[in-house]
Amino acid sequence: GEEGGVRWKPCNRGTRSSSSWDKGIMEVIILLSLVLGVIIATIVKVFVLPKLLYADFPGPKPESYLFGNIEMAQAVNKVIQLQGKWMMEHGKTYQNWICHRRMIVTVDLDNVRFCLLKKKLRKSEAAYNNIRLVFGGGLLVQPDPAHRINRRSLSKVFHGEFVPNFHKAIFEELQILCSRLDVAAENGEVFETEAIIGCMVGDATGRSLFGKSYGYQSGEHALVRDLIEIANDEAWWEI
Repeated sequence: GEEGGVRWKPCNRGTRSSSSWDKGIMEVIILLSLVLGVIIATIVKVFVLPKLLYADFPGPKPESYLFGNIEMAQAVNKVIQLQGKWMMEHGKTYQNWICHRRMIVTVDLDNVRFCLLKKKLRKSEAAYNNIRLVFGGGLLVQPDPAHRINRRSLSKVFHGEFVPNFHKAIFEELQILCSRLDVAAENGEVFETEAIIGCMVGDATGRSLFGKSYGYQSGEHALVRDLIEIANDEAWWEI
């Protein structure tokens, strides 16, 4: 319209405001789409692709791409039994998944030798914890630097001449242990794994050092056994 000879046009503020609002919404939608795309791509790369890449490797199939072998999480205190079951099903070397982490379990001597001697791979804290469930917190499962310190204190005893005798003693005591386990299985007895293995190793040590078993497994020489246990406790306390 005209007013005082000056032309003017009506200001369409509503249209401008609506256009800016629509543009802002589109930018937010695009940004959210990009973020969502990055999240999905990351999940696929970290959780899905590795499981597809190693799908042909021996081992239990993961129940979930996100959580892996859920049975492992459900096992709680029966992890060793579950791993034994998988070993019977898939062989001495197999894989399992905990979320995105791929774990390879092996009891094959060549593979163990390769990992520990050639590659010198460090055992993870999870591996130490699994071994402790069976063998307790002994020297073999102590992490560095405690392992190095305590190993030096025993190196004077466990030298090259001692090892062959100890190997023979271990073999003999293992035969006794297996016989005991057979009887226990037939009678349905319950036993502590750490205790019976400790007795077997103690008797093998006695055979190697003194040529005679301490009698841990047979129950003989109870007084000698008690004295040795007291001495061991005092020695480890000093260490």
